[in-house]
Amino acid sequence: MNRIHDMGGRYGDGAIATTQEEPPYKKDWHRLALGLTVASGACGYWNIDMSRRVRESLSPADYTNYEYYMIWVSAVADLLVEKQLVTIEELEAPENIQPKQLDQSALRYENVEHVLAKGSPTQRPLDNLPKYSLGQAVKTLSHSPARLPGGHTRLPRYAMGRLGKIVAHHHGHLLPDDNAYGQPNVEHLYTVAFTAEQLWGAHAENKEDVILLDLWESYLEPET
Repeated sequence: MNRIHDMGGRYGDGAIATTQEEPPYKKDWHRLALGLTVASGACGYWNIDMSRRVRESLSPADYTNYEYYMIWVSAVADLLVEKQLVTIEELEAPENIQPKQLDQSALRYENVEHVLAKGSPTQRPLDNLPKYSLGQAVKTLSHSPARLPGGHTRLPRYAMGRLGKIVAHHHGHLLPDDNAYGQPNVEHLYTVAFTAEQLWGAHAENKEDVILLDLWESYLEPET
């Protein structure tokens, strides 16, 4: 991550104000936007990393000015065009879209709860042995490991170039950096523990707080 969406650990944004009475959807179309995203994704033309990559590819101006669910709707529209399921012209004039036969993989109402509970598992078999062991000290890359410049990665900017310790090994999982482009490459996945002081230095509110990040093997280097 190295673009406008990578806001974790950034200074100056302030706390997120929430209340117990806050409704799950502030506007009715927010609920519809979530339904559209889940239903279209269930058809199998893209994966979760592709969805994240497209959201992150919005222009900085759009990303900062759009409401949260507008970002989701924009990503679905971009993916539908990218996968040639609709055209830009059809999106600009939806009243002219001709009805088509429902996709066999379409998410039906009675299956929603099961599909959401199941999720999209990314664990895959992997023959090579893990490079790191439990308790081993490691250092994250000091730059984005994304396969393409500005591409998708699960290593947040605030954790780049930081020292941590392996606390769990999850075996082989699809590498998001490649999965975002339809390349099913698999790497060992670890949970790495960092203290707040390791991540934010003197700015840490409580230096002994521990932050756990799930990080892929290519994101890490041995501590030297």
